[in-house]
Amino acid sequence: MLQKHRGERHVIAIRGYPDPDSIGSAIAHAYVCLQFDIEPTILYFDDISHQENRALVKKLAIEMVRYSDGIDLSEFDCMAIVDTQMVEMPPEAKRVPIISVVDHHKPQGELDAK
Repeated sequence: MLQKHRGERHVIAIRGYPDPDSIGSAIAHAYVCLQFDIEPTILYFDDISHQENRALVKKLAIEMVRYSDGIDLSEFDCMAIVDTQMVEMPPEAKRVPIISVVDHHKPQGELDAK
């Protein structure tokens, strides 16, 4: 599936509060992207609320971008959503086509993915 996306830029979205499951899933997805020459960016929407989760991000030097109103996501070709039940996206994020959802929860809401 990712073979045809070589050379693209993908955003890996963490909905909800980033925790070890979602952060680990995003890192794994980013690693897979790199194997296909896809440039990944991990995007999170809510605070990294627990001290141990902030320590995880800091200790492992995980590069993550915080979503904010007005963020320009036009540079991304596709979006992958990891570890979330919430598939609803803010308007700017809805403009990026969803390529995959990797999760163990039942989805809540409608999802239109490639």
